Amino acid sequence: MLRLLLVSGGERVVEEADGARLEGPFFVITRRHSRRDQRETVLTLPASDVVGAEIVINGTVTDYVAGGGKPST
Repeated sequence: MLRLLLVSGGERVVEEADGARLEGPFFVITRRHSRRDQRETVLTLPASDVVGAEIVINGTVTDYVAGGGKPST
């Protein structure tokens, strides 16, 4: 599972995702394909809309990927 932290102050949970990366102006959310050792894109957002993403496995945050946006105050 992946928890997106958005610039708007909101959060979005993407159940099927297990990875993310900042790729230029985009924040790409991915998952590992179960039958192949490949990653698939689940969702792509403007990097400026995303503060970061927490990768959650078995209820524990295992990784954090920074986005391109700043949190709203």
